[in-house]
Amino acid sequence: MEVLISVFVLAVGLLGMAALIPVGRLAMVETGKHDRSGSAGRAMMRSVQVRRMLDYTTWQPGVPNPTTNTTLPPFAIDPLGVARGLGNTPLGGAGSPIARLTLDWIGTNADLARQVCCCREDFDFRVPEDRLFRPEVPLQNSLLVPGASEIIPTGNFSWFLTVCPSPAEAAVPVHRKSQYTLSVAICYKRNFDVAAPRESTPGVFDYRPGEVAVQAQFIDAAGGGIAIGGGSVQLSKRVYIRENEWVLLYDAASPVGHPLKQCKWYRVVAAGENPTNLLTLAGPDWSAALCPTPSCVIIDSVIGVYTTTVELDGFNLVWNTLSKPGLE
Repeated sequence: MEVLISVFVLAVGLLGMAALIPVGRLAMVETGKHDRSGSAGRAMMRSVQVRRMLDYTTWQPGVPNPTTNTTLPPFAIDPLGVARGLGNTPLGGAGSPIARLTLDWIGTNADLARQVCCCREDFDFRVPEDRLFRPEVPLQNSLLVPGASEIIPTGNFSWFLTVCPSPAEAAVPVHRKSQYTLSVAICYKRNFDVAAPRESTPGVFDYRPGEVAVQAQFIDAAGGGIAIGGGSVQLSKRVYIRENEWVLLYDAASPVGHPLKQCKWYRVVAAGENPTNLLTLAGPDWSAALCPTPSCVIIDSVIGVYTTTVELDGFNLVWNTLSKPGLE
């Protein structure tokens, strides 16, 4: 009898350990994704500088005229999204004011956009059935270097940029601004679905496309204070969202006396039961006095965001002449 009881206890223990194997595999996959997103983010930061993607003379459809505009609203540089059918629709779809731009040397060329905007280190290894042979990496003709060959990436990891004026230069005219906040958003298996969100139940998005924009309000700073390090927000719609996703807040409702428009990325650290309209965000501070109800742009598959302060590139004579001290 004691032997049977011991065998039963041992079997239960082995079954419990076996049940943890899928959980461990999932944890390893998620860890690998975030590790790869970190390396991809650093690589894309270098690529932005090397390929001079911040040269405002190459942006399409363009930026405000520095001689007639005093504000430069935040915008997104998303060549892959433009080439994959999203076009010049705002980042976040209908209802979002964030302009989506591309680069004139990419245009709507989907193959070139994929080569530029996808992580080059995410290789598609082909393992032969005969283990005596080494794994192979398929090659293709390079669109950037004629006559050369390059490795075909899987395309699972891609990126786009968001750019907005630095808060340190809130009152500085466009032609005198020098600092901008650049964020590289890394996506895993990005969803390019352009369908409108489905709202069969009022106030609930039963179906969320690749990008959607809703309105948000900080609960912790509802009286017009400062939401330090993010905080709890309430959305105008109930959506399906998980922890560790990223959202982009945009102060479209800022008063006229505060011309600087900001967009800031936040990570979802807690979410209610899906579909939910209650989120807890972690990220930079937010002034509810200047913008109590920001727009919340939710982009499916963003797994990492890396932010730095940069200066715009380019040799636009009008812009650069106006930006030189002492020249009016």
